[in-house]
Amino acid sequence: MPVVLNGKKFKCLVDTGSACTIIRKSVATKLEVVPKQEHTLLRSFDGSYVASTGDVELEVRVGQPQAVIRGTVVDDEKLLHDCIIGRDFLDLPYVMLVKIGTKVHVTRLGDERRLWS
Repeated sequence: MPVVLNGKKFKCLVDTGSACTIIRKSVATKLEVVPKQEHTLLRSFDGSYVASTGDVELEVRVGQPQAVIRGTVVDDEKLLHDCIIGRDFLDLPYVMLVKIGTKVHVTRLGDERRLWS
């Protein structure tokens, strides 16, 4: 799904099972953001652990909703996508996921009528 991070477009996975937003180190470099050295140990869906290289502040837009959130940076080989948008963004009170047929849309609460127009 196309996602805008700090004004630049990337292909990202929207993951309702991820507690946090994760980005590749190369994406942080492209965005010219330097991770704060707050190392975090992440547990993946298969139970393995991945160490982060730090955290960055990101302006994230998925569809209409946008927010400034913290992104956890990991080495490129640890992530298949440019980033994973997690529940730290998806659980914001104005963000809504709508499934129509086989497509999932991320919209701002109150804007969902546009999906049927």
